[in-house]
Amino acid sequence: MLNSFYKICGSLLIVISLSALFWGELQSKAPSQNELILVHGKMVSFHNNGLNLKVVLEGDSNKYLYPRWNGKMIELNDELSNHIGAYIELTVELVNKEASVFAIRIGNDFELSLQDIEENKSEWINSLRYLVLFVFSLGLFGYFFGDKLARLDDKLS
Repeated sequence: MLNSFYKICGSLLIVISLSALFWGELQSKAPSQNELILVHGKMVSFHNNGLNLKVVLEGDSNKYLYPRWNGKMIELNDELSNHIGAYIELTVELVNKEASVFAIRIGNDFELSLQDIEENKSEWINSLRYLVLFVFSLGLFGYFFGDKLARLDDKLS
């Protein structure tokens, strides 16, 4: 019974860590410059729900979403709140009526480029890789050695 418990827990940790790595690698890929379009207009409002920052442009029905994992969310939130009603340029990947924002320029005051976002993503994907390596190692250890350590503990007590 004890043997299968550690094998199941170890297997779950391995599967979870590999799934997290796969998800993170998919999220870290930025589209090519050819797939991006430039949208500009007067910013009417924005809404930060914690995971995405939604920008609304005057006379435009599309949803422009800036995901949290692109980085610099607090700085961008502050800049947008200071520039409501200003003319902004967004570089987006448009899919149906939702667009993922990959660069923002607010007049001459603020610019967040595609390179900045790629740099931020590479930082968090490196952190995710280290976390996955740790959890994966824990899973392997539990799968192969967990039952032996439990039996050793029972013998010693």
